[in-house]
Amino acid sequence: MKKVINFIKKYKIGILSISLFILFARSCSKGVEIKKITKKNTEFISEIDSLTNVVNNLEHKIDSFPEIMRKEKINIHIDYDNYISKQDRGKQLMDLHMVVKENIKELQIK
Repeated sequence: MKKVINFIKKYKIGILSISLFILFARSCSKGVEIKKITKKNTEFISEIDSLTNVVNNLEHKIDSFPEIMRKEKINIHIDYDNYISKQDRGKQLMDLHMVVKENIKELQIK
């Protein structure tokens, strides 16, 4: 035991400096781990935000689906109207043209 005490008294500055260096190295390695975790956390947060935006956009599309369908129907009826207007029309085509015109008016009112 005396040898240990004499060794500590003789080399106390060296032992102290080595122990401080070891503690410093350990704290630096923990800092690097914290930086890595923070970086990954930031990446995950940005990924979650982007996925949240995608979900919100899809919900918006689902909520506005009837409006999208109405616009598509109007576009189809307008295309029919334009096509029928360019043709020589008989009685049947005139009746169809009137039906298309009525459908366009109904869809525009909604």
